[in-house]
Amino acid sequence: MTDRTVIQVYTTEQKEEWLKELADEEGKSVSEYGREIFQEHIDRETGERQYDRYGTDTEIEVILDSLKKELEDTLDEFESETLEEIRHIQRVRTAYLISIWKLIKDDYSTAEQQLAMKFAERFTGQELDTESEAIPAREGSSVEDGQSSAHSAGDDA
Repeated sequence: MTDRTVIQVYTTEQKEEWLKELADEEGKSVSEYGREIFQEHIDRETGERQYDRYGTDTEIEVILDSLKKELEDTLDEFESETLEEIRHIQRVRTAYLISIWKLIKDDYSTAEQQLAMKFAERFTGQELDTESEAIPAREGSSVEDGQSSAHSAGDDA
């Protein structure tokens, strides 16, 4: 048993009655109840028992939930800002590509244009619509007719 010392506390009669009632509910004397209150306060202030209120597992869950929420909020903010930037860049890039295609398409035969689109399909791994109006089929020309000249042009590039 440790050495004990006496501490006197001055309070109002109302608070003294209230402390007696609380001690009785706990089945303790006022002195014992007051000692526990002091000890809990000291432990809380010194951090020795800061997790007793929840239990360690519960406290870890509370911290993890807080971190998860903070991370989700940060990611949502990042995605919304970044996604808008990417959409803008994609729109500008698409406009430039369409402009370039329109400017140079008349310089190349239909077969060369179709060969370029086939190369783009292999390069990107995506199937492109080479029969669309982006590459208009010229009358009397076919892919086979122009493939030999397109192959030589493609090999030079």
